[in-house]
Amino acid sequence: MSEAEPQQGDATTIKELSDKVNKLTALVERQSKLLAQTGQKLMELQVKDVKSRMAQLEQRPPMSPPDLSDYVNNEDIVQLVTELQTQLDTLEDRTIRRAKNSSIIKPDEKLAPLTNRYGDYPEFELPNTLKDLQELSKIDLIRLALFYEIIIPDQQQQEQELEGTPGFMDPDIAMLHSIPDANVLADNFDEIQMKEVFDEVARYYGVKFRKSDGW
Repeated sequence: MSEAEPQQGDATTIKELSDKVNKLTALVERQSKLLAQTGQKLMELQVKDVKSRMAQLEQRPPMSPPDLSDYVNNEDIVQLVTELQTQLDTLEDRTIRRAKNSSIIKPDEKLAPLTNRYGDYPEFELPNTLKDLQELSKIDLIRLALFYEIIIPDQQQQEQELEGTPGFMDPDIAMLHSIPDANVLADNFDEIQMKEVFDEVARYYGVKFRKSDGW
């Protein structure tokens, strides 16, 4: 595949980059506030539930000591806050990397690698440059789309395919050990659909280059 030439009007000015970073920063701040509000509401509900249960206990005659295992404690709150902070850090990191990738024009420019929504990197090698991304084979592109959950295989179809596998016994057990095969899924996508898959992966990375007429 020939190297992609920068199209007229694709040159990104410093002001445009600054505006984009500001917009992404604002998005992270809004999402941070939303997560913080969600955590606060959850704790308020827990506290309200504790008060309600304690009020009920006060109205009952003395009995055996109540089971407090379901009540919120400091450890639960610390764990909740830690999980929320981890999600925010992962989200902010991906936002910064996408902002960097959005400025890429030349094929040999380095891509900032991105984790999936769980904060993990794949075991296989990610594309290092824009050219690497543009020239991914059909199998490698599908494998990348599966990792980022851009393509989500139909579970029923997977079970049907597993039923024809030698040694197949239980579909639920087999599904736990099965990994979607990019080679098998490749037969389900034509050239036009693969262009759309590429564009979705490019959007995930923040890259402007497109192979279809979509945005």
